[in-house]
Amino acid sequence: MFKLGYLSLIAVTMLILISACSKTKVVVEQAPVRNPLALAYEASKKGAESFAEKDYQGALARFSEAKALFEEAKPTTTPADSIDINIEDMLLNIARVNSDLAFINSQQGMFTEALASYQTAVDIYASLALLTISKEEQKKIITDIYQNMAVTSQNAGRFEEALSYYDLLLKSDPGNEDLLNAKYNILNDNIKDEVRAFKVLKDYADVSGDYKAFLILGTRYREKGNNPEAAANFERALQLQKDPDVFSRVADFYRSINNWNRSTQLLEQLIATKPDNATTASAYRIMGDNYRQLKNIAKMAEAWEKSVALERNADIALALANHFYQQKNYNKTITYATQVIYMDSSKTAAFLLRGDSYFKQKKNTEAKADLQRIQNDAVHGTNAKKILAAIK
Repeated sequence: MFKLGYLSLIAVTMLILISACSKTKVVVEQAPVRNPLALAYEASKKGAESFAEKDYQGALARFSEAKALFEEAKPTTTPADSIDINIEDMLLNIARVNSDLAFINSQQGMFTEALASYQTAVDIYASLALLTISKEEQKKIITDIYQNMAVTSQNAGRFEEALSYYDLLLKSDPGNEDLLNAKYNILNDNIKDEVRAFKVLKDYADVSGDYKAFLILGTRYREKGNNPEAAANFERALQLQKDPDVFSRVADFYRSINNWNRSTQLLEQLIATKPDNATTASAYRIMGDNYRQLKNIAKMAEAWEKSVALERNADIALALANHFYQQKNYNKTITYATQVIYMDSSKTAAFLLRGDSYFKQKKNTEAKADLQRIQNDAVHGTNAKKILAAIK
């Protein structure tokens, strides 16, 4: 009896335990669904924050991560998500960071690292589908980077490498004077190979037929004192291009070797192209000085009068006032002296010339006004007092 009761108690207890266990629920936690697009935007945001803090390595890592996540998300997105544009934006960010990092490395003398980062940036820009920037913008950015690479290579003493970058730039901008001069300077100044320096310019000029190349050759020969070769190349430039700038530069060369007549001929041709007033005035001004050197005073004055008629110039007007004073043409002396005084009253010679011209014309009131103003002048005061003493 006792044993049976004990067994019944055990059975009841087991039923209670089983019943309790049957009411306990087992909860299985599920992993959150991965969202590459959301992760991409988050990585992009962190990349921008790193870049703002000048953490360039961090920015590169985050932007690269964002690019990979956008690519991962692409198969499940819609056109509204603009995935391709987002990917290009990340590529642009990576390229910009590399460019900035390259510049900093270059400033710190880490030229190899700088050139590597610049090259990475170039490769990225060249690979773009151009969804967010234009072809023109792409070309300008790559050009700017190549220029930085050329300078960086030059600073690193890697002169041949620098020349190769200038060659790349010249392919897209033939005849660029700055680029050609940069190549010449590297060869002439850094590599110390004058023969090759001139050969580079000659070969380019002959192949391209670009007048600017012949102007550069002429300028370089002029610097070396080889005037016959300079003249030959300047004249070749004139054959290829007849515009105010070429006429002006070649005329200046001939002035530098005292060939006043040839300089004047070229200035006349310049004026015949009908450039703007400032350019024409300058041409007449230089032409007048050429005539002065040739002792042709009448032509000198004629050219200078044409110059100041187009563009007032205190120095030329004073020279004309003095010239006409010597010719006893007091009306013109007064005209040009007045121009001088109006433009620059510190030129006291103009007051003396005008005052004495008024005196010669018996306009004593006007003469006194001018002469009294400069009677204490250190340069012209003595002469002014003499004339004032002669006025009754």
